[in-house]
Amino acid sequence: YNAVFARWFLRNESGPNNVSVGVCCSTKTPFTLSEFKKNINKASPDRPARFEWSAVTRDDQKLLFLVSVYIMGTENRNKKVLVFHDITAEKEMGGELDHLNNILESIGEGIAIADMEGRITFVNKTWADMHGYSQRDLIGKHIRIFHSDKQFKQEVEPFIEMVVRKGIYSGEVGHMHADGTEFPTHMTTS
Repeated sequence: YNAVFARWFLRNESGPNNVSVGVCCSTKTPFTLSEFKKNINKASPDRPARFEWSAVTRDDQKLLFLVSVYIMGTENRNKKVLVFHDITAEKEMGGELDHLNNILESIGEGIAIADMEGRITFVNKTWADMHGYSQRDLIGKHIRIFHSDKQFKQEVEPFIEMVVRKGIYSGEVGHMHADGTEFPTHMTTS
């Protein structure tokens, strides 16, 4: 083990170099020692095993790890090397992103995000539906897809200029459905 592992799990950080994996296991399923060993035993010399593992540190902090198991050595004498990567923060962030995505998808207003070149990076279902497209079909397309040439020149370009000048701007802008039908919208852009 290394110093970080020792800080997580060992009461005495200057303990032996070989420790039982039981120090990072629980008595509660699915994080028991026997489950941990089953996951470890999935590793082979030509294919490491990887699995997520929840453990409680010596300070009673619950962490989530990506555990990678490598088989090292010769045919006669193999050792298993375990690498613990703390993914707690990444998982929490992923949960927050999922939550924000759910909010964006459940809002009854159409929301679209484009990069500085006008390429679409996100649209919620409401936006896609009101324009007659699927969300997947719009990612990477230019925002011109939502406007006729006349709308883009007479309404969108001046609107964008106002956004650049003021930082945020609201107003009416004509849009176009996938079938060519034009319709008015009230947009707020920053």
